[in-house]
Amino acid sequence: MPTVVTDDSVTLSYIDEGTGPAVVLIAGFCAPATTWALQQKALVAAGYRVLALDRRGHGASEAPPHGASMERHGRDVANFLAALSVDEAVLIGGSMGASTVWSYVSQFGTDHVRAVVSVDQTPKMVNSADWPNGFYGLTEENRKTFFN
Repeated sequence: MPTVVTDDSVTLSYIDEGTGPAVVLIAGFCAPATTWALQQKALVAAGYRVLALDRRGHGASEAPPHGASMERHGRDVANFLAALSVDEAVLIGGSMGASTVWSYVSQFGTDHVRAVVSVDQTPKMVNSADWPNGFYGLTEENRKTFFN
């Protein structure tokens, strides 16, 4: 697997296959980039460049002794995109990978983001009149007892 080195000197592994518009796949907690194999195959066949990142401490990437925060995972995505000179990408995250995408967007904005796909992780968990896409039935009124 090819690698990039982050601005705090951690080596991250990734998969790079196909040509065309970039799609970045980011797996969830304890999952390596290879868990996207079926999606990767379909996306490459559809004409995309697929970049699947092993987050720090996951897959073949280095696990630094100081660990990682969600802020750091988002920054790693920024370092990754810069190292590969990706100017625009669709960011697809599954579970904790989705949280990584939201961390990236929170810190760096959407200037280099064509689209975001969040698989099983809504950016806002609590449903409201203007946001019906949160966690199943969770509202401000029942949030303190919802998971009892």
